[in-house]
Amino acid sequence: MSLSRSREGGFTLVELIVVIGLMAMLATVSTGAYFAVTRGMAARGAVQDVASIIRFAQQACLIDQVPTAVLFYNYRSDRASSGGDAYGRAVAIKMTGRISYVADGGTTANGGTVSTGFLVDEFADWNQSFTHESDVGTKALSVRLYRMNNESELKSGYLKCSSLLYNWVGYVALDRFNAEYMVGAGAKVEDWCAAKDPPVTSPYPNGVSYRWGLPFHVKNNGIDKSSWKIGDAYGMEISSITLPRNYIFGKTAPADTKIEAAAPKALVFWPDKVTSATDYQFSTDDVIISRLNDVEGKDISEVGKIDSEILKDQK
Repeated sequence: MSLSRSREGGFTLVELIVVIGLMAMLATVSTGAYFAVTRGMAARGAVQDVASIIRFAQQACLIDQVPTAVLFYNYRSDRASSGGDAYGRAVAIKMTGRISYVADGGTTANGGTVSTGFLVDEFADWNQSFTHESDVGTKALSVRLYRMNNESELKSGYLKCSSLLYNWVGYVALDRFNAEYMVGAGAKVEDWCAAKDPPVTSPYPNGVSYRWGLPFHVKNNGIDKSSWKIGDAYGMEISSITLPRNYIFGKTAPADTKIEAAAPKALVFWPDKVTSATDYQFSTDDVIISRLNDVEGKDISEVGKIDSEILKDQK
């Protein structure tokens, strides 16, 4: 009788271990390659998005013949924790008017009193552009106005050139002067429409003695009403982008609890200097995009740079 046994099929334990090891190695290589491709796509997408918003702002300046700008800043998603993800954000703004009156307070159609102050542009149809307070039911809505008097003001940073206001309008009563209502000509806002005719029950009178105003938000984290003057040029947001998670502008990670302006802080376009849709000569440093390789931002890698040549290549 033969003591040998024929193997009809199957694998030995050694063969199975070898196959499993090969599969694990291939999976590791594939996963690494996948994440490398993903990071590359995110970086390219970020560069293209930033280039697009810069081109958009410059073209808006060329077409509308008003100053425009792109402001850059970084922030944390959870600004109360060091573990919050970091993001870079770019905001394109366009000059839309000038402030004609700055009020210390005012009254709403619901009879409420606003003590934070109002900004007024008597030549703008704010009552058509923004929500009426009586229709909102809440004061959570907000809008940001950017002061655009000069380039150095804009380059002071996102929060240092803007104010957060409620995204609804109330009305401001103006003192009468020589039978006319003169906005900002020695006028004092002391008596509000709650005590005058027409009464507050009349929804939003829009006669010559009243002007629509945007109230300062109680959570305003920018410049306050004392920083605004009659005649100040202001702008509003026309577009914005947010970079992918842990992609920022510049090479410095934002602090845990702050919104921080990022270099170059602002690109500003003036109608007399923008003469062509392909004229992308900057008067400031290039815009750098970086990736945080760790949560704290101690390890940062530059992944892209926006300069005039890139903008021309992507037109």
